[in-house]
Amino acid sequence: MSDPEAGGRRLLAVRSFEWMAEVAEVLRDQLGDEAPKVPKRSVPDLMVRAMGLVDPGIRAVVGQLGRKQEYSSAAAEALGWAPRPIEETIVDCARSMLGEAES
Repeated sequence: MSDPEAGGRRLLAVRSFEWMAEVAEVLRDQLGDEAPKVPKRSVPDLMVRAMGLVDPGIRAVVGQLGRKQEYSSAAAEALGWAPRPIEETIVDCARSMLGEAES
């Protein structure tokens, strides 16, 4: 951020929480054939918990299952920052990653 008042501050640049299933839906809807491997199904929490018993990487997220995190970008918005639509951000990120994969 170029506003001098932002100097030395940590500001969140987020507007909303999205479940992974919602992100996948945006990718399928917006990218179509460009996103053939985007999952259409979700893994039940019980299965994730069971997998966490043997996989430390999964175990690290088990405590967050079903918890919706709320964030506020009010401080950044007060300095003039405006969020982009979440769908646009998701698609742009995916297209950037697809471009890197093709290189």
